[in-house]
Amino acid sequence: MNVRKRILSVIAAAAMLGSACFSAGVPLDTFTAPAAISASAADNGVLSWTESENGVTINGFVDGVTMTSLEIPDTLGGKPVVAIGLTAFREKTELESVVIPKGVTMIGAQAFKGCSRLKHVELPDGLVQISSSAFRNCAALLEIKVPESVTDIQSKALGYQESDPISGFTIYGKAGTAAETYVKDENDKNGKNNFTFIDTGNSREKGTLSIRDTYPTVYCLGNEIPLPDDTQIETTNVGAERTCTWYRGRSTDGMSEQIESPDAAGDYTLLVQVAETDAYTAAEALVDVHVQEHQFVEGICQVCGGYEDGIGARLAGNSLSLNGNIGVNFYMELDDGVLADSGAYLLFTYANGTTKKVLVQEARVDTQTAAGKTYYVFPCEVAAKEMTDTILAQMHLSDGRTGKRYAYTVKQYADYLLEHTEEQPAYEKAAPLVRAMLNYGAYAQLNFQHSQTTLANANFSESEKSVEQVTAQTLEAYRNQTVQQSDFVKLEGASLSLDSQTTLRLYFSCQGDAAIEDLRFFWGEQALTPQKSGNFYCVELSDIAAKNLGTAYTVRVTCGEASLDVQYSAMAYGYHVLQRDVSATRTQALKDTIAAMYLYYQAAKDYFA
Repeated sequence: MNVRKRILSVIAAAAMLGSACFSAGVPLDTFTAPAAISASAADNGVLSWTESENGVTINGFVDGVTMTSLEIPDTLGGKPVVAIGLTAFREKTELESVVIPKGVTMIGAQAFKGCSRLKHVELPDGLVQISSSAFRNCAALLEIKVPESVTDIQSKALGYQESDPISGFTIYGKAGTAAETYVKDENDKNGKNNFTFIDTGNSREKGTLSIRDTYPTVYCLGNEIPLPDDTQIETTNVGAERTCTWYRGRSTDGMSEQIESPDAAGDYTLLVQVAETDAYTAAEALVDVHVQEHQFVEGICQVCGGYEDGIGARLAGNSLSLNGNIGVNFYMELDDGVLADSGAYLLFTYANGTTKKVLVQEARVDTQTAAGKTYYVFPCEVAAKEMTDTILAQMHLSDGRTGKRYAYTVKQYADYLLEHTEEQPAYEKAAPLVRAMLNYGAYAQLNFQHSQTTLANANFSESEKSVEQVTAQTLEAYRNQTVQQSDFVKLEGASLSLDSQTTLRLYFSCQGDAAIEDLRFFWGEQALTPQKSGNFYCVELSDIAAKNLGTAYTVRVTCGEASLDVQYSAMAYGYHVLQRDVSATRTQALKDTIAAMYLYYQAAKDYFA
């Protein structure tokens, strides 16, 4: 089965049947549980510690506990945490991030030695000593900011894998402090500049800033590239100014050609720059990014999440509208840009060239059809004779851009439903109504001589097409049995309009001395405005649902204090058509259409019972 058709059909069934909850058949994203437990270090039973007069020394995790992200609390047992003990977290290979609280003045020897995945460490202001091999064999830790308060960094405390310095290891700190001295001494000791020192202070005492990148960051061809989400800019304050510029190449020599959006798949380098201001020292970093071709599935790229139409709109599915008028609902997924455009609209184009606009702001929001996913529903009504006509739908933005053009027909959905009744109980239940609807549409095509080469019931058997069983006697029960005349008004007749809305028109004449200006017409609480039609005045009862075609609606006509209630139904009109002989205006095609409409009405009553 075509996957897209299956997904659309399930959406359609739920919308047509008014279901409040269903699965659209789209699998959840793959979820991989973390390898280690994530918990609060403040929780009882997570950390082991010892107490002294000065405070608490952390000795590590309790047996059996591992964490990927550790934020050590500043107090335990009611006392301040002042030290990380000897070998406290040695060889904890699951550990990736550590935040050490203010109040800690000493990190013991080998405290984090062998934490091979540790890549982010925050040291507190007030820290004084980083003991020997404290962060040795932490290969993923490529940079660290050392507070000005640190006065003692012991042998191989930072930046070593076994006895070898980690090339490119960077220490951020203030010039003239132990941080700069450690970098200088270690470079002199090893005879090369393996370590980098970046001064975070100057005479104006600006805020400090560091940029860390993660490779690979994947983007798709042709997208405008923002600052990658996984590039972390850290500052001592908020509000750093940032600009992002794309360059081809991997080295400074290859940065001559600037581009905003890559036009070829491959590896690129993003130069992230932070401008120098009164609050910040200028900084920059290179972020490596891999760009590949889009991988569209159901109109959405599986890599970057972008929409295939390029403007942020996608057709998720269709449904039939059968509660009221015959029509197709278009279920659209829209991104934030489209939703924010107050002038955005979906343009429907009918087979005869006429168009209809539905503003995005006027679309019905549906969050129930697929596990809370938001769809925007745009209705497009059609006349019975137009069930095989192709409806075009295209999203338009106020800046003139347009999205993908989608084509659909009532028959296309109906045929799919009838072909798959065994797969969905809802389809099986709806099948008699859909067959009656298609049959009604085909007879309307013949009556109005519209698209007669592609009839809606073309694949029905002759017995399924037949409407001979419906006669005037069948509709006898729908004859109007109320008084239709008074001394001021008379009901002269009725007609049906079978356009996109089923509309019952009632025709009146004034009696006695009454004039049309003296008369008032009401349908329930709704006031009706009569329109001149030949020698009579016509009022319309519009938007009659299929299941209500046999309902006798009451129109009250008043003239001063006097009133007359006239009852009439669409099927009452049908009776008068069927019980009279064929004529130039009452053709056999019209009689067949009325008969098919009656069968459609009966099927709707059964379906919605």
